[in-house]
Amino acid sequence: MPSRYRPSRPAACSRTRRTSALNEFSAYAPSTGVTVLAGRAAGTGSPDPCESRTLRMPDPRLWRRYVAHSVDRVSAIENKKLLEHIFEQMAAGHTAALSEAMADDFRWVFPGDWSWSGVWESKAVVLKGLLRPLMAQFTEYRVAADFVVATAERVVVQARGHGVTMRGERYDQTYCFIFAVTDGQLTEVIEHCDTALVERVLDRIAA
Repeated sequence: MPSRYRPSRPAACSRTRRTSALNEFSAYAPSTGVTVLAGRAAGTGSPDPCESRTLRMPDPRLWRRYVAHSVDRVSAIENKKLLEHIFEQMAAGHTAALSEAMADDFRWVFPGDWSWSGVWESKAVVLKGLLRPLMAQFTEYRVAADFVVATAERVVVQARGHGVTMRGERYDQTYCFIFAVTDGQLTEVIEHCDTALVERVLDRIAA
């Protein structure tokens, strides 16, 4: 029997893999199309499928923006994990977890215009002048995060604290902490809280 005609298939191109970064980038921003002229497969005079194609090259400006975006995203994830870990430790009673993550130049800020408003500069001053006198007013105290939102440089934590003072008064506080993070260390916190509760229950600590 005569053999059945089977049309020949062009050779498959083996150079079609792309890096994972480029694959992800293509979903983030448009690429620039560059058409390469058709070549000839060796000895055949036929177009080489590996040589006749359109390369999808990233726009350099968008690529730099993508790289910066990726770095910021990784930093935000790491910062969020750091604060989640700290507040998990404090919820379990290990309040030193916060001070252990402070940089030497850490500062604590109470914003606004009330009796506790002020800034405690440096980790040593925060520990000696604020946190130790503050914690000495409690027989028990714990704080837990409700949620954590992070960027590459800032982490916002909404939290609730529960404690009992040396005078036997309940201290059920709601917080919004805004942390600054640099290279995995806390460099600043701005504390927003129920100021009326602070002034009613706690002894004032001056900055």
